[in-house]
Amino acid sequence: MRHKIILEELVADFQRWADAEDPVLAWALFQLNGYEHKVKRFRRLYIASELLLLASASATTLVAALSAPAALTASLASVAVFLTGVRQTFDPHERYILNAAAAQEIRMALWQYNFDGRDKDRLYERVREAWGGEYETWLKSQRSLRKTRLDTIETRVRNNNAAELP
Repeated sequence: MRHKIILEELVADFQRWADAEDPVLAWALFQLNGYEHKVKRFRRLYIASELLLLASASATTLVAALSAPAALTASLASVAVFLTGVRQTFDPHERYILNAAAAQEIRMALWQYNFDGRDKDRLYERVREAWGGEYETWLKSQRSLRKTRLDTIETRVRNNNAAELP
């Protein structure tokens, strides 16, 4: 159901770009808006995860030093481990940087865009390059992460450590 809603939104966006007086400019502004939204989201996620990780790691050390119950110490440590996993899996800092760079490239393309329409092709290509660069970098990181996981599983199977498989 969600895919149908996303597809309907994309069709509506496409129609708005096609109906605009300058479809390339409308598309570029739409892309810029999307990147600015993602920059804010990944920045918030990055800051929140880093602060929570710092707080949980610090609290773990503190409660262990105060001889708090083992369950409390283990719970705080598990929060730190979970947040480390979130950081490694989603890498919000890298996503923040990539999206901010793409947004800046689009801003520069718009700034240089000649509003008399002579440079529509150049604007279109620069926005596509910004989107493509961000997307390609993300794909490479995901492939690398997946390859690392598969290599770990393969090594465990080869060493007959099937009990350690995730």
